[in-house]
Amino acid sequence: MSSLSIKIDNLYYSTIEREISDFYDMGMIDSSNLPIECLEDTCDTYILIGSKKEGEFNIRIAKQADGKYWLFASPVEKIKQK
Repeated sequence: MSSLSIKIDNLYYSTIEREISDFYDMGMIDSSNLPIECLEDTCDTYILIGSKKEGEFNIRIAKQADGKYWLFASPVEKIKQK
């Protein structure tokens, strides 16, 4: 399964959820265990449950020189259809 790699403006959970949900066609995110604001230059595993699909993702965030962030996300296992 392909991995998401995209530049984002902020570290708020809603931004991260939206980018992952759009990329993997998960529908609206109903629930996740992302913190309200993620920390820069971190890597961790989070669960996202959307209206169409759900999955566990390795998420890494790296701060760039321009003040924006690279978001990298890849599923730990195959994303499950609901």
